[in-house]
Amino acid sequence: MKNILIMGAANGIGYYLARQLLSEGYNVTVLDLKTDNLSSLCEEYDSLFSLTCDVRDLKQMEICVSKSVKKYGSIDCAVHNA
Repeated sequence: MKNILIMGAANGIGYYLARQLLSEGYNVTVLDLKTDNLSSLCEEYDSLFSLTCDVRDLKQMEICVSKSVKKYGSIDCAVHNA
């Protein structure tokens, strides 16, 4: 199974991309400053991993990417939408 990381997925294009990938069976990690909008997706899909992250902060990014890799084993694709 492919593991996708999307930065900036709490709304708009990133949100709908995450929803589509989840519906196709991908594991999706989403990073955003405001993850409240993702609660309905989290309830609907077990394959969604949502993390609050300021992608401008390198240290936060390192921590979040490490958490995603720990959960899914790898990242096959990253989408920078923030």
